[in-house]
Amino acid sequence: MPLLFQPGAHWHYSFNSELVGRLVEIVSGQDFESFLQERIFRPLCMVDTSFMVPESKRGRFCQCYMREGQEAGMIALNKGPKDDRGLRNISKGLDKDPMAAYFKGPSDPNFHASGSGGLVGTVSDYARFSQCMLNGGILDGARILSRKSVQFMTSNQLGRRAGEDLDMRMMSLDMPGYTEIGSPGVGFGLGFSVVLHPALAASMSSPGNFAWGGAASTSFWVDPEEELLVVFATQFFFWDDLRMPLRAQLGNLVYACVADGNVSSTGRASKL
Repeated sequence: MPLLFQPGAHWHYSFNSELVGRLVEIVSGQDFESFLQERIFRPLCMVDTSFMVPESKRGRFCQCYMREGQEAGMIALNKGPKDDRGLRNISKGLDKDPMAAYFKGPSDPNFHASGSGGLVGTVSDYARFSQCMLNGGILDGARILSRKSVQFMTSNQLGRRAGEDLDMRMMSLDMPGYTEIGSPGVGFGLGFSVVLHPALAASMSSPGNFAWGGAASTSFWVDPEEELLVVFATQFFFWDDLRMPLRAQLGNLVYACVADGNVSSTGRASKL
C-alpha cells in the first residue's frame, strides 16, 4: 500500500488497523481469528466474540437497520423491507445473503477477518474487554497487556494537543454528524479516541477518557479517573449526531449519576 505521506508528517484515519491485523498474522504465524481467540477472547472469557457465528447461535444474531432514504457510500444497499418506523432492515436487503460470510466463515469468498472491524459479539463480552482495559490489562487473573502498554495505547499520539503540531486529516466518510475523531479537545491513541480537554470536547467526561464506536452506532468508553466504563449497542447504521446527539446525551446522563458517597465511613468513593 503506497504511503500518503511520510510517517510523522500527518495523521489520516484510514486502513492502518487493517495492516496491523496482517502484521499480527505474519509475526505470530496464526490467522487473525485464531490469534484473537488464543490471546484475548478465551483468556477474558469472551465466549460469544468471533468473526464467525456458529449455527447454534444464529438465532441470536441481530438484524441491522438504516433510516428510509438514507444513503451511505460505505454500504450501498438500503433495499430491505421498510417497517412502520421509517426504517429498513438492511440485513435482508442485499442481493446476496449478508450473513453468509459470518455463517460460513473462511469458506465464503466474502469472509475477511479484518484488523479494522467486523467482529460480532455481545455487550457482556465487550464489557469484559472494557473492564480489562480499565484494570490496566488484566481481568480475573488473566493478563493480556501490561499496565504500561495500556497507558501508552490510551495516550494521545498526535502531539501536545489534538490538532496541534500534526495535521489531522480525516477520511471523507460522507456521514454528517460523524464525531469520532477530529473534534476539539480530542486526540487519538493507538486505536482509541482520547479526551484531552473535556470543555473543548463538550463532554462531562474526564481527561484521559478513551473510547471508540462502530458503524452500527455501537460505542464504548472507559474513564479511568472515575473508574467507570460504558458499553452502548444498537444495530442502526450511521446514526446522525447532528440530528440526535445520542452518545453525548448518554454521557451526560451517566455522569449526572456519578456520586462520591459517604467517603468518611467507607474509605473510598462509590461512583455509581
